[in-house]
Amino acid sequence: MENLKKYYIYRIPQINYIGSTSDIKRRKAQHKLKRKIKCDLNILCAVFVGDKVRRVIEQKYINIYDSINQGANKLKSYITTEEKIKQKKIYVEKNKKKIVAVLRKYYLKNKHKILENKRAYWREKINCNNCGLEMCRDSIYKHKKTFRCKNYVAV
Repeated sequence: MENLKKYYIYRIPQINYIGSTSDIKRRKAQHKLKRKIKCDLNILCAVFVGDKVRRVIEQKYINIYDSINQGANKLKSYITTEEKIKQKKIYVEKNKKKIVAVLRKYYLKNKHKILENKRAYWREKINCNNCGLEMCRDSIYKHKKTFRCKNYVAV
């Protein structure tokens, strides 16, 4: 079960920033040091919830105040699984050449190990699900098409 904690969702109106914390005094001091301005923290709500729910509530306020487009928030505090998948696809699309180069470099550096593991995997002894005959993994597909395997009757 998720640990429940008291969180404060707050807003800094001068820069339209939404945030959350469990220690409001410490967080206010951090903002003052970082921004070098007198910032007023307006507490929007205090909730006793787990971390995931806190991020969902914080995101609700980020959307209400539009603080990503017109404020200091750079990232969403909570994104759905669909949004994560969409972001990953966009990232892969933008960085395809870089990703391919990294994978190619890794393959060339570890080619011997990769091929050795691949050979070991296909040479591994397994039993056929249908007839129970022991054979190498690389032969199982061909074996399952044979008359012997197809017409096997368990005694």
